[in-house]
Amino acid sequence: MNGTIERYRLQEWLSFLTSEIHKGFIPLLYPVLAGKYVEAVKPKLERRFSWIDEQLAGRDYLMGDRFTVADAYLYALAGWGQAPWLASVYSADIHFDGLGNLEAWYVRMRERPSVRKALDTERLK
Repeated sequence: MNGTIERYRLQEWLSFLTSEIHKGFIPLLYPVLAGKYVEAVKPKLERRFSWIDEQLAGRDYLMGDRFTVADAYLYALAGWGQAPWLASVYSADIHFDGLGNLEAWYVRMRERPSVRKALDTERLK
């Protein structure tokens, strides 16, 4: 609902994911065009995902105990990285090793019926 602190927190998460994660992956998805910037963005993205991992401590989802569009967005973005527990889509050279909270969150996300249905529909199992 507009005007609530929860709405502002959701907007905060969406802005963070857009500016710090999504935008950060662009050089990795187009490394030939990005050139020297590839090595600069990798550690920054890994630090951002480490921060997200910290935020997920004790939470089922980014906003606490309920799923939001921010979780759906992060799920799509996480699929661009690599980890043994991750069904990677692009396999950009960002590794989520040692991020246990992110891993647990990802497993919860994959268990959601809507996520399973979307993965089946898109043939992304």
